Amino acid sequence: MCWNVRGLNAPNKQNEVKLKCNKESIGMVGLVENKIKVTKIDNVANMLFGGWNFLTNLEHHYNGRVWLTWRPDLFQINLVSSNAQAITCQVVHNALQATFLLTVVYAFNRRGERKALWNYLEIVSTENCGLLELPTKGSRYTWSDKQGNDRIFSKIDWVFVNTDWLNNMPAFSAQVLPEGISDHCPVKIAPLDDPRRVRQPFQYCNVWSSHPSFLDNVNEGWHRSMEGYTMMKVVKRIKWLKRDLNSLNVEHFRNILTEAEEDRTALHKIQLQLQANPTNAELQHKERAQYSEFKRSSYLAEIFFQQRSKAT
Repeated sequence: MCWNVRGLNAPNKQNEVKLKCNKESIGMVGLVENKIKVTKIDNVANMLFGGWNFLTNLEHHYNGRVWLTWRPDLFQINLVSSNAQAITCQVVHNALQATFLLTVVYAFNRRGERKALWNYLEIVSTENCGLLELPTKGSRYTWSDKQGNDRIFSKIDWVFVNTDWLNNMPAFSAQVLPEGISDHCPVKIAPLDDPRRVRQPFQYCNVWSSHPSFLDNVNEGWHRSMEGYTMMKVVKRIKWLKRDLNSLNVEHFRNILTEAEEDRTALHKIQLQLQANPTNAELQHKERAQYSEFKRSSYLAEIFFQQRSKAT
């Protein structure tokens, strides 16, 4: 969740933020315009988010602009860079086994100062940002000046992603929640309620090694030429290798249980025919061939079941 709280020094605001995070089951929250000074941040953090980790950009601006805090059992977060308008970090979502970059922004009001923000974002992304708005539910507007019958409403709180996010992450949406104690609405980001879109963590399957092209795939993936530091090369090669092995699984092993059952049925059918005509040479040949197929597919199914029983 991200929320412009318009100051977080008052006890009633602190209590409301804590209640909101509990109610919405929030595991990571960016609090912008919090106005908490460096001398108070530790005490407020312990009171609101005991046991959570946090980052701020107080070293770049004295007046508490961006504060990111998270549950370490749900997320692993490392600071990439920060300035007076933003914090960028690398996030590992433990449940999804997904890694992505997150930038929490509280922009300055003046146009010239915002140009510096855009330059920063382009540097972080190492190219043109290619930003797209994440689909949003809830209120159309995220801010109101609260001025009687002539109120001004505006959408000035946004959630953006890029094409890499869309290609590699499960489906997420943003929900605009009621503003409560602020004039800004908090925005909650969560996966859509569609378990089919949740990416499962990579798991090596023992039956893959039985395929004739397995070692060639491993060898080719591990010796792919690339640039970078040694550890970066290792990580990239593992990533490529996982992709290649997943492709091998989809092409040859996705339906091993179904194939074993089909081969069993086909063998049973041929053997019934042989019982009625035991000297038929053609049926004998078919039985030998089908038995060979069933022996292979049932063996792969057995390996699969053995590995799954250990995992569960």
